[in-house]
Amino acid sequence: MKSKGIIKFKLKQFVDGIEVTPTNINFSDFLRFNKEVADFIAGSENIALLNTAHPEIEQGSYVVKVVLTAALLQAVQPDYEKLQAGESLHGMDPKRMAVIDRWQKRSRKNPDYKVDLLPQDSALKPIHISAKTDFHNEDEKQWVKIERYVRGRLFEQGGKNKANIHLTLETTGQDLVVETTQDFLNKLSGVKTYDTVQVRIVAEENRITKKLRNPHLIDLSPHLPYYDEDELNRAIEKGTKAWKDVTNISQWIAEQRGAAHA
Repeated sequence: MKSKGIIKFKLKQFVDGIEVTPTNINFSDFLRFNKEVADFIAGSENIALLNTAHPEIEQGSYVVKVVLTAALLQAVQPDYEKLQAGESLHGMDPKRMAVIDRWQKRSRKNPDYKVDLLPQDSALKPIHISAKTDFHNEDEKQWVKIERYVRGRLFEQGGKNKANIHLTLETTGQDLVVETTQDFLNKLSGVKTYDTVQVRIVAEENRITKKLRNPHLIDLSPHLPYYDEDELNRAIEKGTKAWKDVTNISQWIAEQRGAAHA
């Protein structure tokens, strides 16, 4: 194998006040960090390319040195350059984005947690992830918390490990899994699978697509009649035109009633 680049992934972490090194890192952290390094290199579409990567563990905090072939470097470089350009993860490979996001979140919970990406012998520049950085997915800014009533068709309720109900929403057709409790489902009566129901939920809504995620059930009731707002507005407009020549509505009604009794 002819190498075309090297990237060192340096983990700085303290456990019980002691800095992690190759000799004292616990097994779970060892497995997790090595797996994340592999995910960052491979991305979503290049798992087989890992067979051409040659990792080494170096002394220091905890350093995984990865020797890359030309093909691997070509796969990694576009996303690496996006990280160099700023703190937005938008447009990155989802698997690499998830790794950076996890490292960033850990550093915010624990300021001593830091990850450095240190390229060697290439045009790429070092990238440092710490509590002071703000690598983030721009798409996350489009999600806002909401509380509202939605209607849909109930096609499943229960769940083996988590209590939930499954709905197909009337307005968007989105299939939604709404978390609830076993106690709530046990007390639920008068509602059957495939019924149309109205539920009150708290969730996150995408401001652009209007899709919902992470919904939690507050209340559920059988489907209630509702009006079509557009149809109502059309009826109001039609009635307004029909009554435009009537100056005294009360007098007109009295006259119509008098005529009916004549």
